[in-house]
Amino acid sequence: MTYHDVSVGLPSLLLACEMFLFALLVLYAFSASPYKMTSVARSMGASRALIEALDVRDLLSAFVRGPMRLVRSQKKAASKDEAARTVDRSQYENLEMAN
Repeated sequence: MTYHDVSVGLPSLLLACEMFLFALLVLYAFSASPYKMTSVARSMGASRALIEALDVRDLLSAFVRGPMRLVRSQKKAASKDEAARTVDRSQYENLEMAN
């Protein structure tokens, strides 16, 4: 065994062993048993999930809402720029006098 084997390999081996133990602890702490379904509920859930996945209304609503959201954000950004440009000059003079 070389120095490199001991300095790099041994900590890596210990880390791999620790990760195995922590994986077992995580499986114990977060078991999947509360989420298991019966065979009838599983088949109903699978068919409902397939119907939900094939629903085209989500896609169509995204085509409608997407451009509207884009226009709304552009208007908001333009109003912020306009508000920054229309600041009264006297406000700056009052700030300079206060300092």
